[in-house]
Amino acid sequence: MAEPRARMAAPPSAHYETVSTAFQVLDIADPLVTTAAPDWTVADVTMAITQGSIEHPENFFAIVRDGKVIHGYFALDSDADSQANAAQACIPILADQIVPGSLPLLELIPLFEQHYFFFVLTRNDLTHVVSFLDLSKLPIQLCLFALLTGLEAELIRLLLQWPHAIDVFLSRLPENRQRSAREWAHTRYGEKQVTPERILRATSFMDKITMFLHESSFVAALPFDTQDQAQEFFKELHEIRNRIAHSQPILEHLHTPVMFNSFLSRLRHVTDAISRLASQPLDDGFGKPSPTTS
Repeated sequence: MAEPRARMAAPPSAHYETVSTAFQVLDIADPLVTTAAPDWTVADVTMAITQGSIEHPENFFAIVRDGKVIHGYFALDSDADSQANAAQACIPILADQIVPGSLPLLELIPLFEQHYFFFVLTRNDLTHVVSFLDLSKLPIQLCLFALLTGLEAELIRLLLQWPHAIDVFLSRLPENRQRSAREWAHTRYGEKQVTPERILRATSFMDKITMFLHESSFVAALPFDTQDQAQEFFKELHEIRNRIAHSQPILEHLHTPVMFNSFLSRLRHVTDAISRLASQPLDDGFGKPSPTTS
């Protein structure tokens, strides 16, 4: 049996995780452009928010403050009495509704299950607001794409642990998908430089998942109870990846905080499981795929 390839000191997904955590709350938050005095009426505050939204369409909030003292906030859809005093009618800002501007975006996402929006603290002052709808912005898509790329890198690392079995892995794909990968490898490397490893690397993201799902010992290592659950997850993964690749709104699919956070959690757990599987000592027991005996 051929010897497995030497393993990296750190799994490739760790590098992509580092990239994804580089994005922070301030990368997607909108500035708080409207400040109201405590003695304003609610009608005054509403007018100020509306005027501010002319230059800043995302402006839906106003902070009621007197110098450094913040009394609370108003949203544009407030149902308070229009003649009420702003300081008395505003909504207090709770401590758990404030996040630092430097918080990594991946740590912000789970928090939306508690509140639909947060005020952003920058240098001891509330300067921005961030809502669940901001998860449709480019930095979030880049975060997710980095995590998806990390998952693909782990799939490649796992499949290449058995160089003698690559042809068997590739045989799991439909003929047109094999042909597409061979043609892409020929174009990139030249016909004389094409190897099974390079053909495998040339397969698409979903091709790699297809090869992975054909090996029961691989699927058994995932955090799912059944093969159907694993397949359903990867189907959703493919949908999200396509939306990001084609600049389509991901919130049309992950349209609630619970759904978004669940997807992110499962993605990271699956990546960790595949990374651990690729790092297992290879012997005649755990982790040995069927191609070595077929």
